[in-house]
Amino acid sequence: MVEGHQKTLALMQSEASGGKDADLKAFATKTAPVVQHHLEEIQKIQTNLK
Repeated sequence: MVEGHQKTLALMQSEASGGKDADLKAFATKTAPVVQHHLEEIQKIQTNLK
């Protein structure tokens, strides 16, 4: 799960900062913080399981 969220976040951030399609860029800009939050939560859970 962590790796998937990391890859998704990287793609979203890349599209948000350099995308050419305005709609896709807006979606990535709006959605990247949600993916970031999910990643942080997964990392907390992973840390607590160790």
